[in-house]
Amino acid sequence: MSKKSDLRHNVVGAAIRRRRRAMNITQTQLGEAVGTTFQQIQKYESGANRISVCRLVDVAAALGVRPEALIVDVKPVAGRAP
Repeated sequence: MSKKSDLRHNVVGAAIRRRRRAMNITQTQLGEAVGTTFQQIQKYESGANRISVCRLVDVAAALGVRPEALIVDVKPVAGRAP
């Protein structure tokens, strides 16, 4: 996996973290809302773990936003079709 790809996971994770903090909820509360652990939310937010589309939809719903709001700043990797 390229570093550019890793950065995209970080961008999505940072968006999740910003929205969660703006709503003043903990990682534990978000994890419970989407059926996972706070450790997994922590890994999503840090970019250590990829987040599946299904989980992204669940997280977005729990955060009161559309999924695309969490990926708006993600840029495509050069040389790949958009």
